[in-house]
Amino acid sequence: MTALPAAMSLRNTGEVTARSFLQKSISDRGDTSAWTDSPAERKRKAIERGLADGTLNGNAASAALGLGSAAVPKRRPPSAAAAAPPPVPTAPKQKSLMEEHLARMKSDATATAGAPKAVEGWNYERDMKARRVNPKANKEFIDKAQDLMANFTTG
Repeated sequence: MTALPAAMSLRNTGEVTARSFLQKSISDRGDTSAWTDSPAERKRKAIERGLADGTLNGNAASAALGLGSAAVPKRRPPSAAAAAPPPVPTAPKQKSLMEEHLARMKSDATATAGAPKAVEGWNYERDMKARRVNPKANKEFIDKAQDLMANFTTG
């Protein structure tokens, strides 16, 4: 009751703008009578929509409205095949990615659990590769530092 209809909802909810009155009228509001309908009118309109959709037959609608049986034309009930729910697919359930990952981790852990780990010795070339210093790059770095220091000493 307190919520705005869909046509009246704010169009740009992400933007923060100044509030103002509409400069032109909104013509796409549709049926605005739902804003002021009484509960009896809402019930009557729901039954009329049910008749139009085919979900209610004429006798049930006329009984709900309190009319005689001749007031609403009779409709034939929907067939049993149309009323039956669609069949549920019975495809086998696939494993989720998490289940596959856990199974793979478990199989890897069992495969490597029995095998002894080979201990590699210390290798100067491989282990000290990160500390290797290029003498040419080192000299260039020192020259740049001296040039930078010279900029601040002449002041």
